[in-house]
Amino acid sequence: MATLTIPYYKLPYKPSEAFPEEENVWRPFVEVRINNKTAHIDCLALLDSGADNCLFPAEIGEYLGVDIRKGKTKEFGGIGKGKIKAYFHDVLLRIENISFKCCAGFTYDRLPYVLLGQNGFFDQCIISFDLPQRIIRISVP
Repeated sequence: MATLTIPYYKLPYKPSEAFPEEENVWRPFVEVRINNKTAHIDCLALLDSGADNCLFPAEIGEYLGVDIRKGKTKEFGGIGKGKIKAYFHDVLLRIENISFKCCAGFTYDRLPYVLLGQNGFFDQCIISFDLPQRIIRISVP
């Protein structure tokens, strides 16, 4: 079994009334390569255990040569208002030396991050979040 140990990313955080002392936040981002048949792109992706699927901005798919609107569609709702529509296509994901196929949704709607979710990522890996040590472990059986 291949296992990766990846550090959390430290990001600036705007203090609030509820948390006036917080100036930084730690997020489980990983560097991922997204491959299609003839192209690839490297980006940061958020490991999101609350996301049902892997979701990417449509611009990534277009860069890879994917005919976005020809994919099968699914609508998503979330913590905010409204819904987003995604078009699903098969891609290959690579994180360091681990690669696997993923059926990912591409959306033209606003997406704050590239999201690696339950179907397409968590269902193929064993993920361990260790926030006190600020590390993520990803294993592929």
